[in-house]
Amino acid sequence: SISVLSGDVHHAYVARARFRHDPATTPVYQLTCSPVHNSVPGWIRFGFRAGWSHFAAAISRPVRRLAGVRPHSVRWSRLGGPYFGNELATLVLDDRSAWFELERARPDDVGVPHLKPVVSMELTKP
Repeated sequence: SISVLSGDVHHAYVARARFRHDPATTPVYQLTCSPVHNSVPGWIRFGFRAGWSHFAAAISRPVRRLAGVRPHSVRWSRLGGPYFGNELATLVLDDRSAWFELERARPDDVGVPHLKPVVSMELTKP
């Protein structure tokens, strides 16, 4: 697989690319994590979630056509997220296997923080 690592977008997500003219068998992922960020207000969180929705995609296609904008050759499918908070992302590459994990610090019963999984995803199988 091919993994594009990115951040600084004030949230985390996992997306997979679909190529219109080249239905490649090699999966291409975008793995995004903004590990430390300021608190994101609720209305901005709503905007991120709305922007990732199927509804937003359905509305934008006819608007794009009316504006005369050609379709993109790449479409992104969200597989996980958006997640908000101070997270840590790990990409594990082991021979021909790839695994993505997103973790967030959560306090235990006595208040000591430990990393707890938010999402774990196998990207490739050997």
